[in-house]
Amino acid sequence: MNRTILLTIAALWLSINVTAQAQIVSDGGFELGTPNPFWDEFSTNFGSPICNQAQCGSFFGGPFKGDWWAWFGGTTVVEIGSLSQQVTIPSGTVTLTFWLDITAASGNGVDFLTVSLDGIDLFTVLESEMGAFHPWTEVTVDISSFADGRSHLLSFDSTVTGPMRTNFFVDAIEIISKTGCPADLDGDGSVGILDLLALLAAWGTDPGGPPDFDGDGSVGILDLLALLANWGPCP
Repeated sequence: MNRTILLTIAALWLSINVTAQAQIVSDGGFELGTPNPFWDEFSTNFGSPICNQAQCGSFFGGPFKGDWWAWFGGTTVVEIGSLSQQVTIPSGTVTLTFWLDITAASGNGVDFLTVSLDGIDLFTVLESEMGAFHPWTEVTVDISSFADGRSHLLSFDSTVTGPMRTNFFVDAIEIISKTGCPADLDGDGSVGILDLLALLAAWGTDPGGPPDFDGDGSVGILDLLALLANWGPCP
C-alpha cells in the first residue's frame, strides 16, 4: 500500500478520534470457530478442542461467554488436546488471564491441563481440583518475565486417560499489559509521528516484535491501528 495513502488514513483516524485496542491474544474467545485462523489445534479424537454447543452438545455446560469455547478431554478414552499461538508480549507488567471450568472429573488423579509459554509451565491443574474450578473461575498468571516485546508461544495442553470422563473448559483468554508503552518505538516517552514513520518503514516485514504488535509475522494495518490507538504520552 502506498505510504502517502497510509499517512492519509492515519490523519483521518486521528481527526475523528477513533479508539482501538490492540489484542495480544488473537481470538481468545474462539469466536472464529474451527478451523481457527489464529490457533494451532490438535485433538487425538475430535480434531480440535474448539467447540460450540451445536457441535459438542450442552449436557456438561457451554462457553463462559459468546458461542465458542475450548473443551479439553470430553471422552472416557485417552485424549490429548492442545491449542497454541504465537503472541508478542510488550514490556512492562503483563498478566495472562483466562476462565476455567472443570465440569467433570474422572477421579484418576492424573488428568491435567497445563498452560505454558515457550514450553515453560505457567499453570497446571488436575482433574481432582474440580472443587476449586467449578463453575467458571478466572485464572490470573503474572507473565512479566516474558515481557520483552518479542514473540512467544502460548500453549494450552491437556492429557486425560480415563476410564471415566474429565472435562477442562477454557474461554476468554487475554494477555493484559498494565504498564509499558510498546508503541513508543523511539523510546521518547510518547507515541507520535516518529513512531508512525518507523512503523511505515517496517511495513510488510517481520521484525520479530514491535511494531508487529499483533504478532502475525507482518507489520500491517492492524499494527497501524494499534499504534494510533495509543497516540500521545505513554501511561
